Amino acid sequence: MALRSIDKLVKPHVIGDMYERWTLDVVTCLGRTCAALFQDHPLEFKRVPPGIAVSLAELRYRTGFDETYLDDQQRMALAGPILGDSDGYGQHASSSVFHRSASAVRERAKDFVLRVYTTGEREARDAFRDAATTFQLYLTTVNGNVLADANARLAKHFDVVVSILRTNEFAAGLGVPPAPQAPWPLDLSPDGNGAFLVHTVARRISGETSAPIAVSDEEFLQAQRVASYGAVTIDRILQDKRIWVDDTAADEAISLAYRWCTSLKERVASVPMLNG
Repeated sequence: MALRSIDKLVKPHVIGDMYERWTLDVVTCLGRTCAALFQDHPLEFKRVPPGIAVSLAELRYRTGFDETYLDDQQRMALAGPILGDSDGYGQHASSSVFHRSASAVRERAKDFVLRVYTTGEREARDAFRDAATTFQLYLTTVNGNVLADANARLAKHFDVVVSILRTNEFAAGLGVPPAPQAPWPLDLSPDGNGAFLVHTVARRISGETSAPIAVSDEEFLQAQRVASYGAVTIDRILQDKRIWVDDTAADEAISLAYRWCTSLKERVASVPMLNG
C-alpha cells in the first residue's frame, strides 16, 4: 500500500525523500555484496541482463572511488550532518539535532494518543505543535542545495541496487523470488519476497561494510515502516500549514508521528545489543 504518493494534502518533500532512503541504507549496503556474488558465481548468474551486469561491475569496482557510488563512511559523512545516524538500524551512536527534535515530535504525539482523560486534549495538542515547530525550523534551516545534492547522490546509488534486486535473473541466481517493482522498497510497500531477498543477500556480507546490517526479513519490514512514517511526518510538518490552526489537521499529523514512534520502537526492540 502506498502512503506518501497518495497523500492528497502535500507532495513528497526532498527531506522526506532523503530520510526514507537513509533509513533504508541497508539496501545500499548490499550493493557490493550483490556484485561479489555475481562475480564469484558465474554459473548461477549467467542469465543476468547485460545492463544489470554493468551496474554490478560498477558497484564492485567504483564503490568508494566514485561520486555516484559512495561507501559507508562517505554516505555517513554526507547524510550524518543533516539526519544523524540512520534510524533503520535501530540504534544511534550519537544524538544529533535531527534525532533530538524528531524524538520530541514523536513523544508529544505519544502523549496525545495515550492520554487517559479527554481533559488536557488541547494542551497535549499544543505541546505537539510546539515540538513540530522546532522540528520544522530545523528542517527548514538545513534545506537547500547541499541537502538536495546529498539526496541526489544517495538516491542514485540506492536506486541502482534496487534495480538489481528487482531483476528476476539475479534473484533466481540466489534461488529466491525477486523484489517487486516500484515503489518498493519505498512508500510503505512491504513485501515478503523483497524482505527475504534483502535478508538473503545481507547474511552473505563478510567484511565489506562497517554498517550494522538488518539480517532478518522482519527487521527490514520494520525499517520500511520507520522510513515511510518518518518521511510522511516530515512531509506534513514542512508543508501542511493547517497543523497550527486546525485541530483535525494537527490530529492527522499526530497520528502519523505516533505510527513513526511505534515503528521505531519495534525496530529498536529487535536489536539484541539494546536489550541485554
